[in-house]
Amino acid sequence: MAKASPRKAQSRKSSGTKASGLNVKSISRYNSRYLPAAMFLVALIAFFYLVVYPYMGVANLPKEKPVLNYPPVSDQASCESSGGAWGPIGLQQREMCNFPTQDKGKRCYDSIQCQGECIADVSQEEIDNAHGELSTHGRCTGWTIISGCKARVNNGRVYGVMCID
Repeated sequence: MAKASPRKAQSRKSSGTKASGLNVKSISRYNSRYLPAAMFLVALIAFFYLVVYPYMGVANLPKEKPVLNYPPVSDQASCESSGGAWGPIGLQQREMCNFPTQDKGKRCYDSIQCQGECIADVSQEEIDNAHGELSTHGRCTGWTIISGCKARVNNGRVYGVMCID
């Protein structure tokens, strides 16, 4: 069997890399040229999903709050006949009529999307950990009048827990 010359053996070994134009030097040059652009693209995608995407629902907020067609009431009989619940509300326990909403539990980014209010299920500690401004969504309340300490959502953000009487 005849020995192949060293020159032919070397050309066979490198023929695969030469044909495609890739070798160790060209690969490292390729990485150094396109790596910053790839890193920028990854950062841009991460920014979109972490910052922009949660607020996409906020951009399409309605201009007016949904209307409830309940008549004005001043006594328990007319309240209950209209579908409301009569009873003491707030710290002062004032007798009032509270009507149920039809969008109870609907996901919201602002109270303008709800017949009642848009409330997030977060604590003051969670808001403090987010440095006083937490990006989140809420749920529409089940009643038109709410009282107590609640985290109201405004434009997709909660700034603190507010106590309403």
